[in-house]
Amino acid sequence: MRLLLALVFIQLTFLSCSKSREQHSDLPKSLQEMIAENEENCPVCGITISKMQWQGKTVYRSLCNGPACDCAPIYYDDKGTKMEPGYEEYIEINQNATMVKELWRCE
Repeated sequence: MRLLLALVFIQLTFLSCSKSREQHSDLPKSLQEMIAENEENCPVCGITISKMQWQGKTVYRSLCNGPACDCAPIYYDDKGTKMEPGYEEYIEINQNATMVKELWRCE
């Protein structure tokens, strides 16, 4: 009986991991790596990755999501390269980017 439970657990573990990888295969590699690194061991403040539209471009936003956490969003371009906007552009993105979809969250 224990052997059967162990086999079921192992099978479910592998299926859930492969499903997660498939769900994010269309994301830029750097974001896939961020998800893989944090999937098993989510940071205390959690992470949410969202797909956004801003000025006709796709951008991705990484943001902490813990109830007592205070962090600034980090933006990535459509290739997964971290954007380093100046203050004015950063405010512009925060105020005018529209969320398309929440892609991944750990808490």
